[in-house]
Amino acid sequence: MELREALDDLIRLNGPFYRNLCAKYVPSCNRVEECLQDGFRKFLESGRSFDDLKEAEKFLCRLLINHFIDVYREEVVRRKRQSAFPDNPGVIHCSRIGPEERLLERQQEGFRRRVTGELCRRLEGLPAHQRELLYLTFLKEPPMSLREISEMKRIPLTTVHSRLRGAMGVLRERSADLLREWENYF
Repeated sequence: MELREALDDLIRLNGPFYRNLCAKYVPSCNRVEECLQDGFRKFLESGRSFDDLKEAEKFLCRLLINHFIDVYREEVVRRKRQSAFPDNPGVIHCSRIGPEERLLERQQEGFRRRVTGELCRRLEGLPAHQRELLYLTFLKEPPMSLREISEMKRIPLTTVHSRLRGAMGVLRERSADLLREWENYF
């Protein structure tokens, strides 16, 4: 099967898929078409031969994904370089955050601290076995799996599941007001 013929068939059959795939990796909408064309060019330059269209499709998908990942990495490196080395090194860049933005950040941070403290108090109101389970599952570093907790406590896995579900339900009920406040605040 000739490469150009295979590529034309694949683009006709899967063109939107390739565009969506590219858009997942390449953040700039302006670069999607350019990256696709580069990937297709690499496919044609590969000089490979294929027995059927399925084999060509697998190769093209692999090639495109690898190309998109390379483009993404190049973009990340370019952004890091730009932020580290401004265009005009003689000019000192000041923060663009004005007094209103700083005030908003301080208010949001205060709100987060207050909500965190309130959640901790509500966690303390849970029975010890539920509080311990939430700590082991979500707060401990590294968190433990439910199976590990089951083996450590020597209780059935189903019991661990039901206790965790119960603890989450109680915490959800006790924190409904915080959730509404959070949604209204942000």
